[in-house]
Amino acid sequence: MKRKDGFTLIELMVTVLILGVLSATAIPFYHTWMQRAYGTEAALMMKQIMDGEIMYYLSHDNFFPEPSG
Repeated sequence: MKRKDGFTLIELMVTVLILGVLSATAIPFYHTWMQRAYGTEAALMMKQIMDGEIMYYLSHDNFFPEPSG
């Protein structure tokens, strides 16, 4: 009987198992990393808003525009 080239069922099952273990450990790290990135982005946006408010105050001597009318 001639041997065929290819993977056995056991080899494929071990590969799927290894990929499952790797993905199960990587997903929580990815989630934590994304939350940290969102927090950093929010802090940067808040600083930009604060800088804009300070620039408005320096040019108008008031934080809010005067009501017209």
